[in-house]
Parts: sequence; structure tokens; C-alpha cells
Amino acid sequence: MRQAHMYRTTTRTAAQPANFKAASALDTKVARTGNGLLDRLEKADLRQLLARSERVKLQRGDTVARPGEDIPFVDFPVGAAVSHFQILKDGKTVEIAMTGREGALGIPAALRQGVSKEFSEVLVGGEAYRVDASFLRGLAERSPGLRNVFFGYFNECLERVSRRVICNNYHSVEERLCLWLMLVRDRCGIDSLPFTQEQVSFFLGVHRPSVTLAMQELRKKGVVDYSRGTVHIKNAPDLIERSCSCYASLSVNEANAAPLAV
Repeated sequence: MRQAHMYRTTTRTAAQPANFKAASALDTKVARTGNGLLDRLEKADLRQLLARSERVKLQRGDTVARPGEDIPFVDFPVGAAVSHFQILKDGKTVEIAMTGREGALGIPAALRQGVSKEFSEVLVGGEAYRVDASFLRGLAERSPGLRNVFFGYFNECLERVSRRVICNNYHSVEERLCLWLMLVRDRCGIDSLPFTQEQVSFFLGVHRPSVTLAMQELRKKGVVDYSRGTVHIKNAPDLIERSCSCYASLSVNEANAAPLAV
């Protein structure tokens, strides 16, 4: 697994006021928000939530949460992809989950007050609906329907974390690489992913030469291409076929990964 000190961390966070943009009044009327979790909500709950939301830009490389920090807001991405990972005592890293347009960042704070348990870093930049966590907790207390949706999503997240633990321990580097690329693609909706091989190796928790060899094989087969810090997915069905069996459990279907809002 990759040593954490090799990875660039940043003190710039998405919580900075300069990143805030007031949500448009039209956002409270859209049939599809671009976020799958929001689109599960009843219309009345969605209108209240959006009326208190702000549109923010999650910049690639932003650290949006650290262990032990309070969770003051909940973000519902509409194009961004965020990695959740742990740094072990020996400095090694393990990615335990990923969130994008299918879900939310900081969802436990919508159910109870608490602190972050892991690092969360933006993989692919994009916008998100940001809502004050205390407001969401109050809304959840008043709306059983909203509370049930959030609890259901929280349980889905726990299941995905369990699956990632199994995957990290038992599957090959190439299988995990294919899986990881598809998970990012699912969550941000793009085929050209802005990663160097060193960054990919960090999030997979493996040595870079292993990723390089796997990338070369995938390129030879016409599954992916790469240039200047970008990985291009050329054949998504083949990439899924080469992924480990965990993809079926960790992927997000169309109902939970809404198309981007126009």
C-alpha cells in the first residue's frame, strides 16, 4: 500500500465562503436535481431542503473532512466524486468508500450530531447542493419519509464499506483498478478521469509499478488510454468484465445516479 507522505494534501477546503453560490429559485422546482439521493425524496421534503441549500463547487484536491472534525453540513454532489479513506499508523492508506452523484457527504450528521471518522478528498471536481446539518436533522425529525430515505442510504454505505474491505484483501491489482475506474465513472458521469498513475496507486493502496503494469495491459487491450495525467475509459463494458465481482455490489444504478441537472 502507498505511503501517505507521498500524497499531496491541501489545507484549502470546500467550506471556504468563496466557494459558495446561492441556489437558484428554479432549483426548488426541478423534477430531477442531478443527485440520486435527493431524487428519492418526496416533493415536499425536497422543496424544503432545496430552499435551504446553496450550490457549492467542490474543487479537485479539496479535503472536505478529516477524522475528529465536526460535520457542519451535508453535501449532495451533482458531478463530483469524493474518496473516503483512512491513514494507518504505519502511514499506509486504505480507501474505504466513494461518493458521487448517487449520494451524500456527511449523511450521518443528518441523523445525529457527530464527527467525521475518515478523510474525504475530492477526486473529480463538480458542484453540490450544500445544506446545514442541524437543519437537516430537524427536517428528518419532522419527516418520517425523509428519515427513512437517509437511514436506508446510510445502511447502503455500510454495506459498501464492508465490500471494499473484502475487495482490498482478496482481489488482484488489475481487478481492483478496473473496479475503481468504473466506480469513479459511475459517480461523476465522465469517461476522461483526471488522475496520474501515482494518484491511482495511492487510492488503491498499492505500489505504482503494479498500477503501471495493469494500465499497460488495459491499454494494449483497448480498454483504457492515458496521457498527461488523464485516464480515458475507451470500453466501459470490457472494463466491467475485467473488474472483480464486487462491481455488482458497489456500482450505482440509474435510479441512484441521476443525470446532471441542466
